[in-house]
Amino acid sequence: MQTQFTIKIQNKIFTSNKEGFLNLNEIHKAFDLGESKKPSKWRNKVSAYLFERTNLSLNKINDLQNPFYEGDEKATIAYAMWIDVDFYISVVEAFQLLRNGEFEKATEIAMSTMSEADAYYLKRQAKLTGMFWDEACAYAGIHHPRLFKKYLNANGKFTYFDAQGNVEDSDRAEELFYNRGNKFTASVRLCVTPAGREWLKEHRVLFNEKAELMRK
Repeated sequence: MQTQFTIKIQNKIFTSNKEGFLNLNEIHKAFDLGESKKPSKWRNKVSAYLFERTNLSLNKINDLQNPFYEGDEKATIAYAMWIDVDFYISVVEAFQLLRNGEFEKATEIAMSTMSEADAYYLKRQAKLTGMFWDEACAYAGIHHPRLFKKYLNANGKFTYFDAQGNVEDSDRAEELFYNRGNKFTASVRLCVTPAGREWLKEHRVLFNEKAELMRK
C-alpha cells in the first residue's frame, strides 16, 4: 500500500497525493529543465523497469488533454537521480554509509531529501531504534559479545548491567542501553541505542581484549 511522501530537490519540496504518487511533470516545470529532461524523455533501463512494475505510469485519467507521468516514491527518487547530479550523489553516499555501518550519518543524508516534518519524524525514529546486544556488537566490531557482557557484569568499573544482564538504573545506562519486552517474563532482551553503539565502536579494541580475558 502506497503512502504519501515528500521529496526535496535543491531545496524545493514536492508532495505526492494521498495514494503515494507524484506528478513528475511538476518537478520538471519547477526547475525549467528543458525538453531533454522531461519525464516523457526518461527512457532507459531504469524507467522501463519501473514502468513494468507500475511504479511509473502515464496518467490519462485526470486530464485527457494533458496526461502526465507520475511515479511512486521509488520512481520519484529514481527520476530525481536522473535529472540532478547532487541528488544522485546523496543517494550513493547514503548507501555507502549504510554498507559501512554508519547508520546515523546515512539517516542525516536521507533527511536532507525530505520535508522538515518528515525529516523530524525520521530522526526521531532513528534515535528510538535500538539493536539487540549481539547485533550491536557485530556492528561495533566486538567479536565475542557474550564474553564481553560477562566481563562487564564482573567488572565494577562498568556498572551498566546487573547479574542477569539487565540494565541498571543510572543516567549513563539509560543513554546507552534499554530492555525490550516484558520484564516479568523471560522475553526481555537487551537493546543498544545509537549512542550505545557508538560507545561500543569507539572502545572496540579495548573491549575485545577484555572479552578474551574471560576465556581463562
